Amino acid sequence: MLIYDANFKLLGMSEHALNLLGYPSFNAFYSNHSDISELFVDKEDFYIYGKRVSFQEYMLKSKKPLLVLLKNSKNLEIEIKFELNNLFFSDENNGYVIFLNSPSVKSQNTQDDFLPKNTIKRSNLLSVDNIFKKTYDLELQNIKKIKLNDLEESNLINDEWLKNTSNNLSINLCKFINSLKSLIGKAYEKEEILYEAIVLGDLNESVKNLSEIKKLAYSYNIKPLTKAIYRLENSQIDEISKNFRQYKDVIEKIDKTITKRNEI
Repeated sequence: MLIYDANFKLLGMSEHALNLLGYPSFNAFYSNHSDISELFVDKEDFYIYGKRVSFQEYMLKSKKPLLVLLKNSKNLEIEIKFELNNLFFSDENNGYVIFLNSPSVKSQNTQDDFLPKNTIKRSNLLSVDNIFKKTYDLELQNIKKIKLNDLEESNLINDEWLKNTSNNLSINLCKFINSLKSLIGKAYEKEEILYEAIVLGDLNESVKNLSEIKKLAYSYNIKPLTKAIYRLENSQIDEISKNFRQYKDVIEKIDKTITKRNEI
């Protein structure tokens, strides 16, 4: 993974990327190169409508992955596939994440490509944090605008579902509602760091932040939530945005249902 600011300045690289390129740290790479494009074997320029652009902007405008040949630190040629993360927008306050994989290297995939803080130059940490905060805020705005109709299970969350689930579990309704309030509180508390972890492909952090919520969802047999969590945990790059919205949609519907119940 490569992370760039809005002007395509390289801010950090994942361990996966560093290993592919043969560098022990981001500082080791950055002391020799300002960008990965300096390693491209083919030095031909990229053009969009006759205008010369960077390879990042070429991917952004063409909306296609890019397959290139480059030389690593040992001067060996390797084929690399670049994919631009579609969660980052061309706004001056945002940045871009590019995933890279070598088709010739076994057991490499984007799920292994996460970005621990020690692979980012210290002076760039704030920029990276701001990028994810801005992107997360944009995602929340999209959630408010977009109605999800393809998660049929979430439509089952209503007062009848609340009472039936309580009866099936042989739990007092008030006690069940209080348990759901606790679950919802934990979900809201962890959602921002969860979103960042999933975008980065940091599976350990994702599992850690979902574990308690998933455990409670299974304990209380909240099928819409367990299904949303499963989708979220198994998201491909282009599914993260949609699945995160579905997960949040279920959480908010449970919240509204118990709030409405309390008003009765």
